[in-house]
Amino acid sequence: TECNQTLIGNHIEQKETWTKLTPADFKKNDILTIGIFTEVQIKDKVEWIPNFFGVRIDEWAGWEASMSVDLVAYYKLDEPSGSIAFDSLGVFNGTNTGVTLNQTGIINRSYLFEGGGNINIGDLNISTNLSLSVWINTSNVNQFGVLVQRSPVNSRWLFFLDTSVINFRGGDATSDITCLIGNITNNTWHNLVAVAESTTGKIYVDGVKCTEGSITAISNAGNTDTLIGRHSSGGEISSLVDEVAIWNRTLTDSEIKDILYNNGIGCTFEDETCQGPSVTLNSPINNFNTINNTIDFNGTVVSPFGITNVSLFIDEILNETNSSGINDTDYLFTKTISDGNHNWTYEACDSRGCSNATTRNFTISDFIEISFVAENFTFETKSETFIINLSTDGTTPTDASLIYNGTDLGSTTLTDTGNDNFNLSQTVDIPIGIGNNSWFFNFSLNGIQSSTSHQQSVAAINLTFCQTAPQNIPYINFTFRNETVNQEDITASITSS
Repeated sequence: TECNQTLIGNHIEQKETWTKLTPADFKKNDILTIGIFTEVQIKDKVEWIPNFFGVRIDEWAGWEASMSVDLVAYYKLDEPSGSIAFDSLGVFNGTNTGVTLNQTGIINRSYLFEGGGNINIGDLNISTNLSLSVWINTSNVNQFGVLVQRSPVNSRWLFFLDTSVINFRGGDATSDITCLIGNITNNTWHNLVAVAESTTGKIYVDGVKCTEGSITAISNAGNTDTLIGRHSSGGEISSLVDEVAIWNRTLTDSEIKDILYNNGIGCTFEDETCQGPSVTLNSPINNFNTINNTIDFNGTVVSPFGITNVSLFIDEILNETNSSGINDTDYLFTKTISDGNHNWTYEACDSRGCSNATTRNFTISDFIEISFVAENFTFETKSETFIINLSTDGTTPTDASLIYNGTDLGSTTLTDTGNDNFNLSQTVDIPIGIGNNSWFFNFSLNGIQSSTSHQQSVAAINLTFCQTAPQNIPYINFTFRNETVNQEDITASITSS
């Protein structure tokens, strides 16, 4: 048997690459676009506050998790009459046929499906990843009835009750995943969620994952309809149905349990009450540094259902609880804390449950490095000055020295600038050797301390011979001096030795 490799085609792809930057890459008047990637979970809010050239950029960028991310369609099913099931996003309004409207729902009103009723919401172009959420309340859980399906049946995706199981089917009927129907009961509202992530499927019942397994990847081929309440050939469900949502992504366990199920009371589109009390940490900011052991913690708590209590957690341990119950106000806690690295957050509770703010970090130490002065780029043997400014707890630093590229370059000049601020400075000739060198100061302050380590890029000095070869030969320890006012050419002779 002969095996050959044959080129049958080609195409062009765009690939994004990231380059690690060093201080030498930052030149005066350069315009650079700098960004980061971050992942946020529900109730998380992430802030990026970088330091560039010793300058803190206090307001830079923020990200916050949202259930609206990649939401394709949402149906509250609150309409009192009419033939339109309105999509809260206003994109995929559905047409209802044979459905009884204005029934009691898990939130506000719902639709009653019986006798072949359904909602046609049109062509939803969803591929690879999918999440479906449906609330149902039926008098007969042991029925064959479709929740949501994309036509044609058994070739796109299908979420349905199947007499004894809850079934989620991907791109064909060969790889269903099922959850026992006994997980739901008659005449009770239940939240059913199906998730497809490539060839992995999951089913959740009332916020808890019931099953996970392999499925055939869902398909978005063709221009086909998506139906609520039946499939394209039948399978009508008999049930109250409410709060139908469809995402073109995989929801997390936390989103399904804490937001959609929400302790059994549900969550509707853009309802801030779904996530419990809103907790905003005000101060101290994340990665806060201080020399003061007394810390004032401040956070704002708001809930439309009132506040039961607010608790301060330090280093993941409950520190104090305020049960005053005051709503829409700043909760303050003042604590004395030892030196070191710590974290803190607030937990707030109301009648619907509790929610936590994103944890923040802070450090208490004997000093804070306020600023530094040094060139980011230099040459071998050049004279350079390094300065840092410190704020201390009132103690004067002593025995300071500059550590450059791992070598102690000797004692440092200490200047008291007042108000417990001090400058440490030293001027040195840059040692021979090119590359990125680290530098920092060691000093004594209630023990041996070190300032923040910084980087300096060092290059060789290249002397170019105009119109003479060879060119760009590196030299060190030479001096050209022009003692006249005008710029002039200089003729010099330097031996290779």
